[in-house]
Amino acid sequence: MRRLLIGAAALVTAFGFPFAEAGAQEPPVQPLLDRYCLTCHTDSEHRAGRVPISLEALDAVDVAAHAESWEKVVAKLRSGMMPPAGRPRPDAATYDTVAGWLEAELDRTAAADPNPGRTTVHRLNRIEYSNAVRDLLGLEVDPEALLPPDDEDEGFENIADVLSVSPTLMERYLAAARRISQLALGDPMLRPRYETYRLPDRQLQDGRTTDDLPFGTRGGTSLQHYFPLDGEYTIKIGLRRNFYNYIRGIGNVPHQLDVRLDGKRVATFTAGGGLSDDAAKCVASFCGSSGMGSPEWEWYANHLDDDFELRLHVKAGTRRVGVAFVRRAVLPEGILQPPVDMSTFGYSTDEEMDGNPSVGNIVIGGPFDGRAPEASASRDRIFLCTPAAGADEDACARRIIGTLARSAFRRPVTAGDVDVLFGFYEARRAEGGFDAGIQAVVERVLVDPEFLFRVPLPPEDADTPVY
Repeated sequence: MRRLLIGAAALVTAFGFPFAEAGAQEPPVQPLLDRYCLTCHTDSEHRAGRVPISLEALDAVDVAAHAESWEKVVAKLRSGMMPPAGRPRPDAATYDTVAGWLEAELDRTAAADPNPGRTTVHRLNRIEYSNAVRDLLGLEVDPEALLPPDDEDEGFENIADVLSVSPTLMERYLAAARRISQLALGDPMLRPRYETYRLPDRQLQDGRTTDDLPFGTRGGTSLQHYFPLDGEYTIKIGLRRNFYNYIRGIGNVPHQLDVRLDGKRVATFTAGGGLSDDAAKCVASFCGSSGMGSPEWEWYANHLDDDFELRLHVKAGTRRVGVAFVRRAVLPEGILQPPVDMSTFGYSTDEEMDGNPSVGNIVIGGPFDGRAPEASASRDRIFLCTPAAGADEDACARRIIGTLARSAFRRPVTAGDVDVLFGFYEARRAEGGFDAGIQAVVERVLVDPEFLFRVPLPPEDADTPVY
């Protein structure tokens, strides 16, 4: 009977009569497929890769069974792309009638049985990873230094479907977890490292650059740096240079450069005005119409900031390092120099000494002769208790592990979760003591899939299996 209805509907359609005349029980889309689509969209053509989908298995009586394929059919009908040009095509009214019926049927079946599917498991991207570490351990880390760039889709780096995992990325996660656990606990075995903070080459430094620097300063910057241990550290300042590596702005006028730690001045350097007036104030390779310049200034323009380095003792923790010039209240007598146009190629190659010196980079190195801190923001957050005797260590360790895992896994933890992590604590505890055992737990937590991935789970009391 169904075949007869389909055949009758096809005949009616062929003679241009409305689909509604075909009978209320037969969907109006099936005759359209039989006449215009199934010539090409067959299983064999689909297997051969000549058409994107096959329509042979589609049954318009049960649209929900192949809803995704029917959505594609609707899109092609609404755009008028199928059948292709040169093939027999129905009239506009037929297009509209069939597409409208399919849309209504898809909406009806979706409302009757809603199933949006499961949310994709979301790997934390670099920014999310660093934010999670900060929230968990109270430690600021540089994600770009620890992890490779994330995959992008349409310019976004937080699309779960494209945030893949590779063996190389897992190696970086392991290395990052080791480094972060050492920083958080203040591992005295940390080796000295150097971190460079670069200022933008085109940043103007003729005025106060940030509210974190004192009034009366110009140029430079203020930054936060994490010092993992109590110990000696070095701070070296590099001045901005031109294309030929000559330091800018070191003419006749000396400029005072201050270095501050948490707002307190710890060192002062002088840039510019360092040689007698007898020497030509231009480099030996170029002196305008005056010919060759001074070899003294050649050396001075290349090596002035070699000694802009200090070594000092710093307590562990996040400290604010400020570097800036003291702003001059008066100008020297003489002809005022016009401001340098930074938009020209001449600015990048200019070997003259005019303008103001500027800070190019700040390099912080250490720790040297480091010692584990007694307290820091990270240790205060991790060590909820401190065992007074060996008998108390296991109970304290389990308390620390449970709290840490609860925050890292974003869910209540079970006794089994704590037991797994406690095994890592015991293994390292036997080698290096209580702190070493907790450090092993932190390292293990940071590579746990439940920390690296966000997995939304339905509530236990949900009234429907679809959530």
